[in-house]
Amino acid sequence: MLRRLIIVAGLLLGAGSRLGAQSAPPIFPPPDARMRASFERAWKQYASRDPESAARDMYVVLLNAVARNWRPDRWAGLIDLVEELHDRDPRSPTYGNYRWYRREPRPDDRNALEFSMQSAALVSALYRNRLPPDARSRFDAALALGSEGMLRHKVDVSYTNIFLMRLSNCILIGESANRPELAQRGRAWLEEWLAYTRSRGVHEFSSPTYYGVDLQDLGPLARYSRSPEVRSEAEAALRLFWTDIAANWFEPHQGIAGACSRDYGFLAGHGDLDHQLSRAGWIAPNPRGQTWPILDDLTFWNPPTGLHSLALEAPRRLAQQWGAEPWERSVHYVGRHFSLGTSGEGYGAQDRMLALLLAGGPEMPIVSFSLGYRDDPYGQTKVPTPEDHPKTNHLLPFVASVQNGREALLLESLDPVSTRNPVGGKTPIPYEGVWATLVLPSAAEVWQAERPVPPGESSIPWPEASPLFLRYGDAAAAIRLVFARDDAGTPPPAMLVRDGSALGAQRLTANLANGRPRSRVTAAIWIRAVEGLTDDAAFADFRRNFIRAQGRVRAATDGVRIDLEVPGLTGPLRMAIDLPHEKRLLLEGADPAMAKGFLNIDGRDVGGELLPAPQ
Repeated sequence: MLRRLIIVAGLLLGAGSRLGAQSAPPIFPPPDARMRASFERAWKQYASRDPESAARDMYVVLLNAVARNWRPDRWAGLIDLVEELHDRDPRSPTYGNYRWYRREPRPDDRNALEFSMQSAALVSALYRNRLPPDARSRFDAALALGSEGMLRHKVDVSYTNIFLMRLSNCILIGESANRPELAQRGRAWLEEWLAYTRSRGVHEFSSPTYYGVDLQDLGPLARYSRSPEVRSEAEAALRLFWTDIAANWFEPHQGIAGACSRDYGFLAGHGDLDHQLSRAGWIAPNPRGQTWPILDDLTFWNPPTGLHSLALEAPRRLAQQWGAEPWERSVHYVGRHFSLGTSGEGYGAQDRMLALLLAGGPEMPIVSFSLGYRDDPYGQTKVPTPEDHPKTNHLLPFVASVQNGREALLLESLDPVSTRNPVGGKTPIPYEGVWATLVLPSAAEVWQAERPVPPGESSIPWPEASPLFLRYGDAAAAIRLVFARDDAGTPPPAMLVRDGSALGAQRLTANLANGRPRSRVTAAIWIRAVEGLTDDAAFADFRRNFIRAQGRVRAATDGVRIDLEVPGLTGPLRMAIDLPHEKRLLLEGADPAMAKGFLNIDGRDVGGELLPAPQ
């Protein structure tokens, strides 16, 4: 293991030697018949002022048209059309921003500005000399107003993807449009993000959606910035992201695994990152292809050769910091045929605080645990947000976890008074109830203690303290709901429900409230995984050992404090929580070797080596 880490560290740290001069603008062939037809459909939609026209899409079409030298006579008109969505009122709080869609009366999602300027920045940095005079004058005016909007847009450094996108846009526009003060502002933001990440890690951690955006943000700086220092820093950040991806990689899943923030693929956990993985050759060509793949063409930065080999090695342990607090940390154990990860805190309403993956392929549902407020256990109904981007959301409970290797203890607890609406805004949560749901793949065998659950049984009562065993191939997991209280303060009944066969899923569910909860609701689970079970006898031993260990489980509460203890493989996993104040009084049993550094692989602070502090 140590030899592997030394080799990898040398590989990654030496990757900067390829840094050279600024890349020349890529050359694209003229559009083929299929692409010309797409251009024509887009032009017709935008020219008709279709209410669904989006500012971001219009700038991507402009980038594609300019890069392929298609119909220069239309470029000025296209710029005029998208600029009709620009807020030009200096008194407006969104001055310089865009409406995401034409149908909106004003800008609602302020990130529309950064996404629109992303394509505009690439036009400016790579192809501005192609613009005819009438198009260039319109384009420069749009850049000036958009740049003013980005300078006014308040973005927290923890909002990783938009913070990186804004600084990248400012650097590229500033360098190419002779705006040195804008480029310098972008560089200052880059230094701020690097300093933040050195001390706290990547805040939007392990996101299958936004890691793809982050790579798109940094790639253009590494490839096209006119500053050698910017290119060097961007490459260092890209090596960090790709190492993070490799460390969290689970090959049977064909993607990153473990606990994560902002996952829009509720069941299987795939997102925009797949586009980058496909181009790197880590996965097959992505079937979820983009309509306009030019952004990936122009932003992709090829990761260091051999990094994928690290991702294929197992077992390995990973821990990564993603915030200022010690519990804002995720832990991940990656085996050959299973992966188990937890996080000690939640970032948002699409997070996955517990994730067990089995080796059933990229579309096998992930074993996950969450508190839901809608009767939608498999996340199939997206809910509109104030920004008009529907998403699958769950509640945002208080979270505490302890993980050591291949087992973990996790608690989620919800106060209905203080919990905010997961879709944002100030409206009350539209509770249909509260359900603690453990999603399970249908393809796995399910056992209730020592009894296999026949496939034909569709709704099975689950006795309190009865363990659930999953088996798939040579891997198995033991899961027990060690504590649960509904809004009446009593242990709720649990059920194994098989109503997701069309999705390849089933669930263990406890109903904690009907409608809006009257008081706090809480649930905690203990999970242990293993692989290498070569026969039925080995699986039987695993079950018996876990059942015997249950005699040492302790779950006690006085209504204020809750104490949980389970007998771990290398020592007890313990937590003590002051629930009314949501304070972690004790978290004990984690592997101490994984407590250091913001990206720790097998006890080594690889993150600190990849992104060292400036001398």
